[in-house]
Amino acid sequence: MIKIVIIEDEIMLAQRLEKLFNSNKGYKVVSFRSIEEVLESQDLYTADLVILDLVLQGRPGQDLLIELKKKIIDLPILVLSALDSTEKKVELLNLGVDDFLTKPFENSELLARVKALVRRVVAIDNQQLVGGISFDWRKCLLIREKKKISLTQRECELLRLLVKAKGSVVSIEKILIKVWGFKPGYHSNVVQTTIKRLRKKVDEGFETSLIGLVHGKGYFYKY
Repeated sequence: MIKIVIIEDEIMLAQRLEKLFNSNKGYKVVSFRSIEEVLESQDLYTADLVILDLVLQGRPGQDLLIELKKKIIDLPILVLSALDSTEKKVELLNLGVDDFLTKPFENSELLARVKALVRRVVAIDNQQLVGGISFDWRKCLLIREKKKISLTQRECELLRLLVKAKGSVVSIEKILIKVWGFKPGYHSNVVQTTIKRLRKKVDEGFETSLIGLVHGKGYFYKY
């Protein structure tokens, strides 16, 4: 199920979007009318995609992009706007927007763009081969040197997050947000405990380890 957060203060358009996605299987929709409203909720932490109007009552849509970075939330964002200048599109892309659709638009085009974003950014493909190691994220299973290793759901989500970072260090705070859905600033040793179990499963008995640590920063997958 793909969870879409819609931020649109034009009621009729918001209802149109809700109806569109609710009538297509595989989508769950949560709508908000303002940046303030969505930031007060927990839905951004569990969303797969954001559809954002730029012109809103109160704070403008661009403010959400800044807030997402502050909260360490990495989400694909599709902007809906009547503004169609090249300069505006370049500005939004530089701020982290993934796609841009000009109003008015056809439902079929919006659906096609959303599906493309989900495929590209959310990575629906459940199987992956990295450095000779096979991952089946749907089954929470990896195969390393012909050894099948089963993971718990949390272990699987945590490892997948590290693999998707492509060698970059992922902070403990970001792991807590993305895997456990905690708010920024939450403190817990659950990440360290899970990493310890995960290392025992995927590294024990092998010459090289898959999971690295940078003290004071976080963890990374060794490519």
